[in-house]
Amino acid sequence: METRILVEPCLATPVVARANSADLPIIRGAMDEAAGAREFTAFEHWDGQFHQAIANATHNHPLIEIYRTITASREYAEWGEMKRNSITEERRANYVAEHAEIMAALQARDAARAEAAMRAHLVTVRQNLLGAGFGSSAE
Repeated sequence: METRILVEPCLATPVVARANSADLPIIRGAMDEAAGAREFTAFEHWDGQFHQAIANATHNHPLIEIYRTITASREYAEWGEMKRNSITEERRANYVAEHAEIMAALQARDAARAEAAMRAHLVTVRQNLLGAGFGSSAE
């Protein structure tokens, strides 16, 4: 989570600057699939695809590769167990709403708003996974 909080909000500016006409529908499609997922595994898959699609929309190959490493880390058993143990319907609905805010900011080409929305989302995820008092200095 520390790496995600450091890296992911920084993707907003290059996405806003470089996303092409194909990128935003891909991001939205992953967001919609996550929102409609009925099972934890499907939600987790599409959640990962949503975040990876944002990285891909930077069109910056080093950033894309860095984010692929982050995406791959979601496959670790420890991550899955923490996520599975922390997820509730209320939290999942909140993640869906936070994804929608990220998407709206990207669609509006508002880098500052997208960065803030990404950071807020990741702080929420971190709090849900690790507890409210964990790592508050990265905010």
